[in-house]
Amino acid sequence: MDYYDDPNKIIEKASGHIAIGDKMHKKMVIGVETQDLIALNQGERRFTFFEEGWEYMESALAEVKGKFKNFQSFEGFAIHCDYSYKLLQRGRNAPIKQRPKETYTVLSLNKKADISIDGDLKDWAFLKPYIIDKKVNVVYGGFTWGGPQDLSVKAYSMWDKDDLYFAFDVTDDKIVQEKTKHDMWEGDHIEMWLDMDLMLDYNEAMNSNDDFQFGFSPGNFSNLKPEVYIWVPEIANMDYNALTDIAAVKTDHGYNIEVRIPASLLFALRDKRVGIQPVRPAGLIGHPLSGKIAPKFKAGFKFGISIDPSDSDDINAPQKVLMSSSTNRVWGDPTTFGILELE
Repeated sequence: MDYYDDPNKIIEKASGHIAIGDKMHKKMVIGVETQDLIALNQGERRFTFFEEGWEYMESALAEVKGKFKNFQSFEGFAIHCDYSYKLLQRGRNAPIKQRPKETYTVLSLNKKADISIDGDLKDWAFLKPYIIDKKVNVVYGGFTWGGPQDLSVKAYSMWDKDDLYFAFDVTDDKIVQEKTKHDMWEGDHIEMWLDMDLMLDYNEAMNSNDDFQFGFSPGNFSNLKPEVYIWVPEIANMDYNALTDIAAVKTDHGYNIEVRIPASLLFALRDKRVGIQPVRPAGLIGHPLSGKIAPKFKAGFKFGISIDPSDSDDINAPQKVLMSSSTNRVWGDPTTFGILELE
């Protein structure tokens, strides 16, 4: 049983077993799940293809098959189970939820001059920040938050045709970060969600391949460098740290982070979603990708965004406080995001 809805995760978990099967001359069948595990109270969404639908599952399994086709032990797939597999052929089964009629907007201004990704925010001085510093912004650890001097953030954004740029002026009275990559959440960092195809799945209350969960770590200003990490979606065969730029500096009240994220990364997986057409009608929010046309940003584009600063004052007690620009934040639910608008 390899119950995941992501081909990269299925491959990761199955690789060792397939290799052992080859050595032992035994046939191996990979099991996948199609039941509604949430309704059954038997697991998480990432363990089943129920929400993604039949076409996405077939595409994912074709990717897995391509990885293992030269292994003699690989025998194919076992799909659990018959009734839910038939239901799966209706298409994507994402939970639907109405977005609030009123939400917040983070403005991103067109970059008029070069930005040095060095942690010095002088390039951003003319911009009005989006500020996260209220009790209502605390979505985890409310009783341990000591006020804006404990943790608060001024967030900025700019763009050009090829990249999005973000800067964060973080107030944090004690900087603690000793972890990297997937585990950076245990220390001080900025989490940021981006929904790159806002209108297509506007009321879908679960993330998909066009939704990114970034982590921006300042490092520890000693032996640990600043770092970009992507928790969602899982991206195989892409060195996103080579594609992005990040820098951090320590300040008298905390730290600054600057980051550049290219359009080529942000649109990398979007058109692999079920039902997404490669060319969209004029006026839809997002960028039409067609053939080998490189994705570009333009004024008027709108994306979903949630900026979530995290604080840990003790290396042995991860994530004391989590704040968010989305006061109704739910992990992985794009309907709780605000709007990033390119001006």
